[in-house]
Amino acid sequence: MDVVVRFVRSQLRHEDLKTWLWLYSHSNTEENKTVECNIGGQRMIFTADPDNIRAVLASQFDDYGKGEPFHEDWKDFLGDSIFTTDGQQWSESRNLLRPLFMKNRVRDFEIFERHTQKLIGLIGAKGQMVDISELFYSYTLDTATDYLLGASVNSLDTEDNDFATYFDEVQRVQSLVARAG
Repeated sequence: MDVVVRFVRSQLRHEDLKTWLWLYSHSNTEENKTVECNIGGQRMIFTADPDNIRAVLASQFDDYGKGEPFHEDWKDFLGDSIFTTDGQQWSESRNLLRPLFMKNRVRDFEIFERHTQKLIGLIGAKGQMVDISELFYSYTLDTATDYLLGASVNSLDTEDNDFATYFDEVQRVQSLVARAG
């Protein structure tokens, strides 16, 4: 339960990185960034190892899945989508999204260039301190909605963007639900 309590506390304090570093400090070696835990009687494996991530996402994809608990925790927010499903349902979701990632579509850099220019303009002057994490969050949200949905939510244009605020809050609450079980 120590791991769950640490993750929930870190989420509430916006100190996730500190908790991930603590978790990976318990791996067997300095280079190995994979840790196995037993959380609530369930075996959990966490990894930041590039080779393991490549295996899960590409070379051995069929050997891994998100599982029903993940689906149950996240389906209210993300639906029965590519992000929450496995097997045949995942494959069908992937096929629906495939046209968005065709070579001619991915090479459409205009969308990314437009939002990158906005981002660069907000970074600040030389020597000025800037919270880049909020800017990267808004940049990601703007490019993703523009590319995938055909219209940006323009969260880089204002500090008080309702969509970005609500989306962030839903993610935060869902993350707490998933971490607390």
